Amino acid sequence: MKSILFVDLDESLINTDVLREQLIRSFAISPWGTLKILFRSGFRPERVKAALVDKVDIDPKTLPYNADVLALIHQAKKEGHPVVLATASHEKIANRIAKFLGIFDAVIATTDTHNCKGKKKVALMQDFAKGRPFDYVGDSRADLAIFKEARTPYIVGRLAYSGLHQRIARPRIFKPFLKAIRPHQWSKNALIFLPLLTSHNLTWAPIMTALFGFICFSLAASAIYIINDMVDVEDDRHHPEKKNRPFARGDLTIDEGIWLSLLLLASTIFLSYVWLPAGLWVLAGYITLTFFYSFSLKAQPVLDVFCLSTLYAIRVLYGQVINEIESSSWLLAFCVFFFLSLAFMKRTAEIEKTQRKEQPLMTRRGYQTADDFLLKAAGVGSGLLSILVLMLYINSDKVTKLYVYPDFLWGAAYVLLYWKLRLWLIATRGNMNQDPVLFALSDPVSYTTAALVILFGALAKGLF
Repeated sequence: MKSILFVDLDESLINTDVLREQLIRSFAISPWGTLKILFRSGFRPERVKAALVDKVDIDPKTLPYNADVLALIHQAKKEGHPVVLATASHEKIANRIAKFLGIFDAVIATTDTHNCKGKKKVALMQDFAKGRPFDYVGDSRADLAIFKEARTPYIVGRLAYSGLHQRIARPRIFKPFLKAIRPHQWSKNALIFLPLLTSHNLTWAPIMTALFGFICFSLAASAIYIINDMVDVEDDRHHPEKKNRPFARGDLTIDEGIWLSLLLLASTIFLSYVWLPAGLWVLAGYITLTFFYSFSLKAQPVLDVFCLSTLYAIRVLYGQVINEIESSSWLLAFCVFFFLSLAFMKRTAEIEKTQRKEQPLMTRRGYQTADDFLLKAAGVGSGLLSILVLMLYINSDKVTKLYVYPDFLWGAAYVLLYWKLRLWLIATRGNMNQDPVLFALSDPVSYTTAALVILFGALAKGLF
């Protein structure tokens, strides 16, 4: 008589946890609705899972399956062993996954009244086996009781177990963690140094202060990137490029993401309190706004781009506050319109890809393809307004106090106007395959533009 192979689902067959994904995405869709589900269910797992199964969809086609576990299953099937999916996930999800894979002979899962976990799962498995020996693939402490009853326990991951077992390793989290925190995005935090440039305060002390601020802001931004990726994990799996992000691929689990984001947030708040207490309230405002953006504002059309541009402007404000530089209404006005244009450009690029069928329309965005014209008009208009603010600034009395030959600044204004319109041309043609800021960092023309702006600024200052 052939032994039975029972296979767990969460973080065993798939490199993620269905319930945790559902909870995070449910909070993003409706925070108060999710809290109602939790309290009305009395926090009983089977009731929570039953309520979430119809609220948050899980697509079996895009789940990150563990290749080693699938190979083990196929080998067992080849040798004639019955294979059963035994999971604490709800039976509706388990049956959909089993039907999609087509490799399971039966399914044991959580119902609306019973949570299939721990001792309950052991009892259901033994009842199904009817005395036949069985092997089990699992990963968590809740599976320890099952491992003791199994003929051969297959343990996925790093769970400590002293008995005889077979180990199925998971990849180490260091490289996925580095990818998840997106260090390439830290370049945006260079805006913290902008007030030093515009105030001509480039001495050693303020530069070091801005550098400490850059570190604090980068840690905070990385924590939010992790949270944002956990919220958007289902959309990312359907995206041709974002599907390779660590959470979409299953290289990082939801639990790991929560702990890593909390560690980064605690670190940035502590370092800011020690190094730059004056800017802590700005940093706290940035973190709060990004939370609202990730869980709610991202899905609100127009409001989302205002939020994005505000997040850029906050970086400039932070640079002013930590170095006690007098706030410049000219600089903030320029930044608001300038980055509002880039935010509209980002959404335009996404819709252009959708129209060219290069990617599906993201579900957690409030836009439709019909909004393309409005986004372009608002984005180009905002970009032109930012240049207008710069031109008005050149004609203000404040400029004559800072520059010897302020007329050279007109050259910088025209160069920026060309650069902005060129980026919009690229975006409307569907050739902008990433965030506009990241595109600029890989664009030789953008570096030439920056060099010319610096040159005109130096000429206006009278350095040559």
